[in-house]
Amino acid sequence: MQDRIRIGEGLVVGRRAPGTAELARLGAEGVRGVVDLRLAEETAGGLSPAQEAEEARRLGLAYRHLPVPKDGPDAAALERFAGTLAELPAPVLVHCDDGVRAATLGIAHRARREGLRMEEALARSLGGRPRAGVPQTRVSRHTDAEINRRIALEIERSVHFHAARPELIGERLRQLDAEWDIERVLETNAASLALAGTLLGILVRRSYLALPVAVTGFLLQHALQGWCPPIPLFRRMGVRTAEEIARERMALKALRGDFDPLRQAPAEDARARGEAALRAAAA
Repeated sequence: MQDRIRIGEGLVVGRRAPGTAELARLGAEGVRGVVDLRLAEETAGGLSPAQEAEEARRLGLAYRHLPVPKDGPDAAALERFAGTLAELPAPVLVHCDDGVRAATLGIAHRARREGLRMEEALARSLGGRPRAGVPQTRVSRHTDAEINRRIALEIERSVHFHAARPELIGERLRQLDAEWDIERVLETNAASLALAGTLLGILVRRSYLALPVAVTGFLLQHALQGWCPPIPLFRRMGVRTAEEIARERMALKALRGDFDPLRQAPAEDARARGEAALRAAAA
């Protein structure tokens, strides 16, 4: 996937947070505003949101911090995003740290603005080019390409299946809400092994205390690199990242029409738009 793609006129989606040099280059290319969707604690690989805000303003770029959780933007986030874009001079760069939230909001905003369905907005945003690879996270970057491809195909099959059987979308969304992502699976297994090793070390033999030491070392490695020895096994078992689960959830919600009331509400009726956003978020 390219580091940046243009979503219609005046909106550019970034795959990851820009550094100082890239912000300066974007300004030289004509970008005038930046919307940062990262949470405050997301700082891997670049500037923190606070540092980015300071650097953007130093370069004369309008900056807005609009934090969106990693489990995916909802209709309320789309409403806030539209309001933020209305305040900023174009063109605007919108980014998160993996491209998923930025691309979802960018395409949903174009769909609402132009009266398109999500799949139509996606096709127009790609400009007829071959479908790009899905945005990668730290985990997927350390996963075998064939496994990433299989997971992406499973998401596509689910979306196409439910497009033909929309009455089943609600049940699938409930399954996604209950699905454990790879972080939860890893943390649960690590905690279980560490507890078992500690108890065995106390009650049976001290050498068992090496187990919690190894487990916590794996967790530290995963926190720093997005990889540790159990990750390939879990990925081969089909355990998905939170972003992969969110990608399927957002596609299904778009198919069900959760965002349609936002497009239908009069632009000048803020109350109606707000109520439509809240209903879509709760769906």
